[in-house]
Amino acid sequence: IFSITLASTKLHFYGQTPTWAQFVNIFVMVKFPQAASQVLGYAFFAFATRPFPKNMDDLSQHNAAFLIWGFLLLELALNWGLLKTLGPNMGMSKAMVLACSMVVGGPPGFLASLDAARPA
Repeated sequence: IFSITLASTKLHFYGQTPTWAQFVNIFVMVKFPQAASQVLGYAFFAFATRPFPKNMDDLSQHNAAFLIWGFLLLELALNWGLLKTLGPNMGMSKAMVLACSMVVGGPPGFLASLDAARPA
């Protein structure tokens, strides 16, 4: 995740010479949450679309993956945090519905404050 974030940050500043503070700010506040969200989303969907178990051994291996639920909760927390940061007046239920929908897609474009957060 860190190498993806570093490459994305370098691409963000392509042809520019940012200060160290600007680079760290974009790295931590913008690019890392985006990269982590994408990787966690891919991991969740890889888990969700795994082959159906054919016997009891396969079934026991399917039930042994509890880490994916941690990934899903982390993804929801990142999305909820992004929504509450961009729209502090947004209610809890609205933020959770949009955070759940953002697991599948990016920030919804119909909210003007989230349109700027949409990845280019």
